[in-house]
Amino acid sequence: MGTLKVGVWGDSIAAGAGATNSIGWAQQINCDVVNAVHGFGLHDIRLKLLNDLQVDCPEIVIIAAGINDARWVQSNNEYTSTPEKVAENLAEILDILEPKKCDTYVLELTPIDERKTTPVSWDSDRFWNSKYVNYLNEEIIRMCKKRGVPLIPVRNQLNPSHIADGLHPNDSGHRIIARVVLDTISGTSSPQ
Repeated sequence: MGTLKVGVWGDSIAAGAGATNSIGWAQQINCDVVNAVHGFGLHDIRLKLLNDLQVDCPEIVIIAAGINDARWVQSNNEYTSTPEKVAENLAEILDILEPKKCDTYVLELTPIDERKTTPVSWDSDRFWNSKYVNYLNEEIIRMCKKRGVPLIPVRNQLNPSHIADGLHPNDSGHRIIARVVLDTISGTSSPQ
């Protein structure tokens, strides 16, 4: 990345889940700061940013979360978040970042392989379905357009062969995301 300080706040995908040795897309682009936590949704990212950015802000911030907001928890008989809460949390994240004068980008939600997410192999109480993931992704796109924040368009670059366990990208999926992220933040592709 050169001399630019890049920070990523995200979920397990940003942490490298699904990649060999957890060397995911954020690690491949040599980010200076990666604050990614397995299971985090946009609400958690908002709280983490409030704490993390009290002193310093990287020149570029990438928000890479939202897939966990689309999680259906069978025992609770509900999704982790609603489209309205996703929009509200993303708006609050953008409000936190705006006065920091950093270039902010939001990573689109990655597609899932629903054949492997109903339920996921590691937790029989957690489900993801493509329709709800798409629904929340549209909400994220809408908020980014409304706020003039560039979206990193990874969704149409990935297919089921790029997904390791139904939810997390495999090595090739992480490479594709890394390429799209670098192209977008360097200005060699047009963010949506």
